[in-house]
Amino acid sequence: MARERSALDQLSDAMARFSALPPATARAAQATENAIRAIDREFDLLTSVQVAELLGSSSKPEAARSLANDMRGRGELLYVRRLNKYLYPGFQFDRSVGRVRSIVKSLVQLAKASGWDVEDVVLWLCSPTTYFEDESRPVDHVDSDPDQVLEIAQRAWDVEW
Repeated sequence: MARERSALDQLSDAMARFSALPPATARAAQATENAIRAIDREFDLLTSVQVAELLGSSSKPEAARSLANDMRGRGELLYVRRLNKYLYPGFQFDRSVGRVRSIVKSLVQLAKASGWDVEDVVLWLCSPTTYFEDESRPVDHVDSDPDQVLEIAQRAWDVEW
């Protein structure tokens, strides 16, 4: 109970800094937070040091951090920003061979071409979509049919109303 009260106090303080925050915006922020927590529970959100270790780097932590940062800058990693740091969803890595799945770079390029933010791509990948017959999530097809995921991403992200 005390923990919940403390969290509510912190949230109230943050909301007080903004003038007239619409309720829909607050609900959207909470929904995004819930989705990111679900991604972390299912796939893990890795730090830059964990990414470097997974990819086989034996560098010291400072150099290890720059590996993920450099890869992110080159558009080779998906990420989310949390509490002023970047975290990397575990689903983009083939842990058995210690490398980034080949689809990731293509997804990042497509996102940029379509005007999508990389963080939104992460959320899209982990959300059910009617573009798949069984309304499954794109992330569930990344291994089995990456070409289909890219095709669906292009169709979904380039929709014009």
